[in-house]
Amino acid sequence: METSSWSIALTPSTADWRLRQLQREVMERAPGEVSPIPPILTLTGPFTSQPGVEFMNLQEAVASAGVLGPVGYLLDGWGWRRGMEGWILGCRVVPSTALITLADTLHRMMLPLVGDDDLAPPHWEVPLVRAPGFQPPESLTAPTAPQKDQSLFSRFTSWVRPREPASFEVNAGIPPLCLPLEGLRLMLLAGEQPVGGYDLVLQTWLNRYRSTSQEAWSDTLAGYRERILWSSPRRGGPPYLISDLHLGHADIIQYCSRPFPDRSTMNQALIVGWNQVISPGDQVLFLGDLCGSPTQVPEFLSALSGAITWVQGNHDPSSGEVCEQLTLTVDGVDLLLVHDPADAPPAFDGWVVHGHTHNRRLHRYPFLSVRGRTINVSAEVIGYRPVSLSSLVAMIRTSDQDLLVFPLQGAEDICHPEPLSDQT
Repeated sequence: METSSWSIALTPSTADWRLRQLQREVMERAPGEVSPIPPILTLTGPFTSQPGVEFMNLQEAVASAGVLGPVGYLLDGWGWRRGMEGWILGCRVVPSTALITLADTLHRMMLPLVGDDDLAPPHWEVPLVRAPGFQPPESLTAPTAPQKDQSLFSRFTSWVRPREPASFEVNAGIPPLCLPLEGLRLMLLAGEQPVGGYDLVLQTWLNRYRSTSQEAWSDTLAGYRERILWSSPRRGGPPYLISDLHLGHADIIQYCSRPFPDRSTMNQALIVGWNQVISPGDQVLFLGDLCGSPTQVPEFLSALSGAITWVQGNHDPSSGEVCEQLTLTVDGVDLLLVHDPADAPPAFDGWVVHGHTHNRRLHRYPFLSVRGRTINVSAEVIGYRPVSLSSLVAMIRTSDQDLLVFPLQGAEDICHPEPLSDQT
């Protein structure tokens, strides 16, 4: 095999669109010259294979590491480092134990093919842009010096804020992603070109064509939902809660990084996931935003099992079938059920159970916020199936720290966000 520069990366999975959107926004607003970088998480490389190593040897090494299966990680905040051609700005990665194990296994499998001197440890970030003229800041907080006295990087980061602020501010800067993800595929690259990959869900090698095929990606997502996302039964009984199905809303797939290839598949899968949990007589407390069009409401309601109590969302029609909010007391815990948490009365001192924010503002509205006394039951945050009210109350009683998302098997160690300071 002709020697080449190789690397092995984790694809951005369902977050590809959001990463590229963030990349475009950075490039539009950055001062000075910047250039895009493929937003992938490189686990090893670039490296040059030793003489006599064939492509099949690399393929077998990747597949041997891939038997570990899908791996979780968290995109959380901005990261930057010095590259060979200038400073690189990207999204900081918090790896799960499974991802660290995968990276270590890849390193071990590649050693006989490469040699120790040519294998670098992973940079725990997903790069977005290369900025040759930037200088590193001490922090990513907005500088206070006049703009003319700031370095190029400082002027760049004056509109990049580290976390979502306590209150929305116009022109406060581009917030970074805070998004838990599952790595579903490894990718083998020659230079910057994908030449194949390994499906961590279906445990199969993908040739160059299959690694970019939409049909193959649909198969990967279907396997992920069936084998991982929905593999464990829901605990507890009725009543159940969920919010923000957004059936028929195609843009929500990319906007919220949902694991569906298209609108039709999403509609069918969400209905199946709902009915896997809900029996015909079960009470469901639905916290708004059922579908994209009011004319589709009867069709979708008829497909969903259970006796549904519907709290109105901002995309829902006004009718006698919906209410603005509900108050409950369960096992001594006072609860307010409302679509948008901003609509909760300031004087309410119990727990606010809500939707609306999806997985777009997880540091402000995670699945469970101990300090904020909120629970986010948006579909993306709870695994796209209803959760039992009794299980939520049990978590309220026992949790002493925030949870970014509803704990799913294998992702527990990326569920806990870093504490927020009063200034963020």
